[in-house]
Amino acid sequence: MIGIGQAESKGLRKGVVINLEATVESIKRVVEEAELMAGVEIGSAYVGLAGTHIRGFNSRGVIAVSGRNRVIEREDVHRAIEAAKAVSIPMDREILHVLPQEFVVDDQDGIGDPTGMTGTRLEVNVHIITCSQTAAQNTVTCVNRAGLEVIDTVLTQLAADGKQVDEVSCPDLSATVGASQRCTLKAGGDTYGVTVTVTSVQGTDVKFDIQVDSTPITSPSR
Repeated sequence: MIGIGQAESKGLRKGVVINLEATVESIKRVVEEAELMAGVEIGSAYVGLAGTHIRGFNSRGVIAVSGRNRVIEREDVHRAIEAAKAVSIPMDREILHVLPQEFVVDDQDGIGDPTGMTGTRLEVNVHIITCSQTAAQNTVTCVNRAGLEVIDTVLTQLAADGKQVDEVSCPDLSATVGASQRCTLKAGGDTYGVTVTVTSVQGTDVKFDIQVDSTPITSPSR
């Protein structure tokens, strides 16, 4: 990191734009400070999304391994993840992240990366994070109006350290709408506190609202 900028956020409330022009001005001030510190011009950025509109749920994808000698290739992994993404979500929402939690090869579970292994059936358990299309687009519009090109949108908690979510541990959460529990999320070696609330239950399809604390509970550097 070679430069940072800070400004009072007057146009946002709980991660959602409530005043477009005020948000644009805050972004401009942040960019100006960062450019001054870094000594370079900023033309594009990754944009973090957060707030009550963020939702998460688990999904599973299953494919048959069709490669030569049944060796699992990167393309097979990609197809399994795409199969897990093939779920119905409301038209006003979009998928922000698909986070693989584990792979299963011919009933052998707990696999982090199955590439190069041999098998006939590949499964993947993923956690899908979605966001409101309207909230995301309003945020992108503000960044564009501030003179920046948006490279991509990411969950703010992941963007803070560029971390991949490794595990969400919530063993005692009841699959009942409204049930809520304090749980833990592991990402990049850090452990965060999260509040997980069940928002929908349809058979084995359980959907959650996940609110992640901004500061990790534990970190390798501590």
